[in-house]
Amino acid sequence: MLLGQGTAFLSRAISKKVLFQVTLMLLILPAAYAAGSSQIQNNKKHPPDSHQKQIKVVATTYPLYLLTKNIVADAPNVVVDLVVNSYAGCPHDYHLTPKDVIKIKSADLLIINGLGLDNNMADKIADKGAVVDTSSGFKTLERGEKEHKSPHGHHDEHKHDEHKHDEHKHEEHGHHEHANQHLFASPRRYANLIDPIVNKIVTFDSLNSHIYLKNSKAYKVALFKLADDFSKLMSKLNNPKVISQFTAFEYLAHDTGFVVIATVQEHPGEAPSAARILKIIQQAKENGVAAIIAEPQFGDRYVRTISQQTGIPVIQMDPVASGPEAADLTYYEQMMRKNMERLQKALRDGQE
Repeated sequence: MLLGQGTAFLSRAISKKVLFQVTLMLLILPAAYAAGSSQIQNNKKHPPDSHQKQIKVVATTYPLYLLTKNIVADAPNVVVDLVVNSYAGCPHDYHLTPKDVIKIKSADLLIINGLGLDNNMADKIADKGAVVDTSSGFKTLERGEKEHKSPHGHHDEHKHDEHKHDEHKHEEHGHHEHANQHLFASPRRYANLIDPIVNKIVTFDSLNSHIYLKNSKAYKVALFKLADDFSKLMSKLNNPKVISQFTAFEYLAHDTGFVVIATVQEHPGEAPSAARILKIIQQAKENGVAAIIAEPQFGDRYVRTISQQTGIPVIQMDPVASGPEAADLTYYEQMMRKNMERLQKALRDGQE
């Protein structure tokens, strides 16, 4: 009797527990379904990074490659590639390979130096609207130009949020055949090249525009600080006179205040005549030149000859036309600060 009553009681208790569990499941399932459905809809509106279209940005030169890497840092689905080998230097006489052409044609955005240095590469891309000529609209120096007027006259962009292109308009030198193409070798000019890239890339990827704008603002601040430090250093030296192996540092000289008395070779691979070497030796002695600048990417045979005849030291300065492809994002700044240190030592020791 007691056993039967106990069994019945246990049966009723189990039934109540099962009923409670079933009821709870019926209440939870619709809510879970609704949440899942909402998440699916949200994913459709804002797909995960793996489903976003990859944007391929191709730079024609190493300096522009570094600049673009800094602009797109931390942005998802953006790939930055380089046309030439990272150690190739400026592509003055570079001949595109079939592989290079394929790389250019596959680009969503092609970043070029312009001024005749790499415009032939832009001819290989079908959509001309996808080409960013970073030097377009900026004031340039002609190769061998020795004017050094108001180093900061047109370059106080760090005091303004917006860059004024009309202050940097340059006269067309034919097809740029005489324009100095090395804007990137001066931190102040290098910073000016950021805006054309940012203005174009945000049209391709508005979703990540906040990343590009934040990165570009921070990098401009760093580059302008670098430029200001260089200028302050040059203002403290009594003898800022140098001879340069090539024309790469003419913008840096113009912007910071050191003076290039003569250039040994206007073009890499172009040997100076004996008469030119003798003239530069004479100029060096007459002007009390403190240092001769050579570039690590090239042989220094001719500058060593001038050094031996004048006793003027040779220093290595890197315009950052080449470098490791996997370089740190601060690589440009690191190299320029090394240039600053070497120039400071040479001009300080060679003061009149």
